[in-house]
Amino acid sequence: MKVANFMDSSLVELDKKGNLTASPEIYNPNNAYSKVVHFTPHYQDLKYTAYFKQFSIQLYSYGVDTLWTSRVVVGFFKIFKQFSKNKFDIVRGRLPYLGSLYGLLMAKIFRIPFVLSLGGDNRLCQEKNKKFNYNSKFISYTMEKFVLRYSDRIICPNLFTKKYVERLIGKKQSEKRCTVIPWISEAIPEREEKGFICERFNIPSDAVLILIIGFLNRYKYTDVLYNVIKKWKSPLPDKKIVFAFCGDGPLYQKGVQEFLDNESVYFLGWQEREIVHQLIRRAYLLLIPMSGFVLLEAASLGKPVITSKVEWHAEMIEDHVTGLLVDPLSVEEWVNQINFALLNPQKMTTYAKCLEKKYWSKYSGLIAKQLEIDLYRSLYQNRKK
Repeated sequence: MKVANFMDSSLVELDKKGNLTASPEIYNPNNAYSKVVHFTPHYQDLKYTAYFKQFSIQLYSYGVDTLWTSRVVVGFFKIFKQFSKNKFDIVRGRLPYLGSLYGLLMAKIFRIPFVLSLGGDNRLCQEKNKKFNYNSKFISYTMEKFVLRYSDRIICPNLFTKKYVERLIGKKQSEKRCTVIPWISEAIPEREEKGFICERFNIPSDAVLILIIGFLNRYKYTDVLYNVIKKWKSPLPDKKIVFAFCGDGPLYQKGVQEFLDNESVYFLGWQEREIVHQLIRRAYLLLIPMSGFVLLEAASLGKPVITSKVEWHAEMIEDHVTGLLVDPLSVEEWVNQINFALLNPQKMTTYAKCLEKKYWSKYSGLIAKQLEIDLYRSLYQNRKK
């Protein structure tokens, strides 16, 4: 089976975030497809050609990262030429924008099934930040709705995302086109941390580590967590409890300055994936106001979590069953739940074990990859009939 894969975001940026090595399993899970051609608008992505080749993934850049008419038209014919040379069986788009629009048009021209893979509600971040793709709300939302409407199948990572699709194309079309398949995320390998990670950041080896991972900005409620820590008072005065923020972003320096004299708050900056995994293994508790992949990674290890009642989090976290839930804007709820977690370690361990069991039964990368492979094979076989 040959797959054409379209994605607007840059592999270079993915590499900067430390996530490049995870992408081959997303584009060609279990090396199940004989060939995948990854279509990217970024010429600089081609420097990874040799790396992806070992996974039967070929990189092709059509060089269109703006909506200038001449470039869009030239890009269309470049892609058309590639489709004429390669007999693709499935076309896959990541997010409903220009790359996926190209892929959708090619799928219709060459009569190939088109699958759109979503990451969540694409409008939430744009609306909250008042910053729209292509600097135009009309263009962004029109393109999004068109791609959703004419996709043969839509992969939604959760029910929350399926409801977003339903709002845009209607319940009948959503039921017809949507398939819920979790994100393909690899579980964190289990192994004992021996304190070296604490030494790396000068965190006391006997500290109770409360960890926050991700981009530090208002969209992820970082400003609320700063206020939470300011109001919080330890219920265990005989123990050293520390909060560690792992990530960078616009609120990073603000936090460093506000907690300059607080020995219980650490700002670790952006870290490589393996370092992040070591921190998760070492942590007693994770605070996850808005971060899907971190929630999955914590679940894979059976770590206690407190997360917010937003997006899809409540699908995975049932309050006082698989973890703790809070209103993301309520400082009081965050404080109360943190103290509950600190005062009830046995209950938190029970919740974490239930979360781990739920992850391996419904959300693991192994399950997600097989579901996706089965979907593409069914579309391929139906096309051949």
